[in-house]
Amino acid sequence: MVAHEPVSLQPLADAVLQHSSVEDILAHRLASRLGGNVVGINQWFPVFQEVMRAEYDSLHHPGVTVAQMAREDLQVVQERDPAAQGHLFCMLYFKGYLGIQANRISHVLWNQHRKPLALLVQSKISQVFGMDIHPGAVLGRELMIDHGTGVVIGETSIIGNGCTLLHGVTLGATGKDTGLRHPQLGDDVLVGAGVIVLGCVTLGSQCKIGAGSVVLKSIPEGATAIGCPAKVVGKVTESKPGSFMDTSLCFIKRSAEEQDFKSLWQQRPDVKREGYMCLQSLQKKLLEKNPNLTPFQVDSIIFALDKGMDGYVKDQDVIGNCEEIMNRISIDNPHLRCLLSSVYPMSDTPNLYQNEEEKERLIIDST
Repeated sequence: MVAHEPVSLQPLADAVLQHSSVEDILAHRLASRLGGNVVGINQWFPVFQEVMRAEYDSLHHPGVTVAQMAREDLQVVQERDPAAQGHLFCMLYFKGYLGIQANRISHVLWNQHRKPLALLVQSKISQVFGMDIHPGAVLGRELMIDHGTGVVIGETSIIGNGCTLLHGVTLGATGKDTGLRHPQLGDDVLVGAGVIVLGCVTLGSQCKIGAGSVVLKSIPEGATAIGCPAKVVGKVTESKPGSFMDTSLCFIKRSAEEQDFKSLWQQRPDVKREGYMCLQSLQKKLLEKNPNLTPFQVDSIIFALDKGMDGYVKDQDVIGNCEEIMNRISIDNPHLRCLLSSVYPMSDTPNLYQNEEEKERLIIDST
């Protein structure tokens, strides 16, 4: 780099060669970008050095430091972005990456009750990188925000691990409500350019949202959604959409009738065909047995079962995919086995229980 561009020697020496660790290089780079007349580089640098080695979030990511997350983020940028020309290039010049790391620092300051300083960092991030991310937002590990321009992430937003957001994404609220009011993203989610997600909705793990969509309702795990308002048009075919980067939505399994899957279910009569169950009926039975299931959990169960995206599920698919479904939602697994088995005769579901004692106990508990 220096041999071809001698003019870059001094800036490179200041940014890299004077420091002994990746953490110090990054802290100095952020200090130089965010420093100004009021708070300069020399004032920001020791603050950033200290926070880089602190725990990021004791509730959502216990024991994980800001520095560790910065290294992970740097690696995934190199893996996902074909424009990346090396780790150093990304660390010095990719504002999406730099904006994430600056926000991680502001998040630590926010949790340390140093809110004026956290808000000052947020303000500088907005001015310098064109990204408005509230210090209270929780950003997961292995995150990439490509380009960064125009990204807005609200205070109570939570982003899972392995996600990718493109430019112009908004994770916003829907009015004056307080408390949890912003979107919650699962792991390995891909959010396309210009997507707007409003309210306390959930984007399930391994889902993809097409560019320009407006998401107003929760999206089940493993689903592909697009449109205004966004509708689910199929299932993802890759295991980690956030890393695979299918921004053109080429790799999806579309519904047989090219319809929004919820609309499909609503059109089905609430009757059972031989060997199949109408998903409306399954939904009712699940809620009858456990009214505490959230709409998102119910949708995730149904979406996982509807393999053909045609509004029906085979009886045997409930049995065969029980473990997969239990792994998708965060409720007690043995109780879910009982919920699913209640849809069918007990003689048809011998493998849903660990043993006969568990079967009898759970049947009694669910009645």
